[in-house]
Amino acid sequence: MKSVRINRRANKGFTLLEVLLVMAILIILMSLVGAGYFTYFANSQEDAARLQMTSIEQACKGYYLKTGQHAQNIQDLVAPPSGMSEQKWKGPYLDGGEVPKDPWGNDYILQIDNSNGNSRQMQIIITSNGQNGIAGDQDDISNQPMQNVQ
Repeated sequence: MKSVRINRRANKGFTLLEVLLVMAILIILMSLVGAGYFTYFANSQEDAARLQMTSIEQACKGYYLKTGQHAQNIQDLVAPPSGMSEQKWKGPYLDGGEVPKDPWGNDYILQIDNSNGNSRQMQIIITSNGQNGIAGDQDDISNQPMQNVQ
């Protein structure tokens, strides 16, 4: 009797087609998860900028309450402006004693709007130029609601 020996070594492993199929499935899953992650990350940076703007706005209000005048620029919140004594200034008004950068590493811009003529109702406008750092385009973020400009 002759015994038939089966070569099992040749049957071990995966075929090229199986490997390519698994790789295709993994690529599809990674692209779906990756797109969601980057969208979430971009939204979280905008949320962080808005929270920092709220903090800066509150610091501006505290500055006004203690000094009786509005900050002329954002640096007035961490160091007394020229001509103002330390006793009148009573700061710093921002945590850590320094002005934060926006999530993209750019400076915030502080503007005081006195278009209504009443110094007690001045509007505090804080703006970030967004990810690209260019003022006046669609990725700018402000603590004020966007107004239609025509």
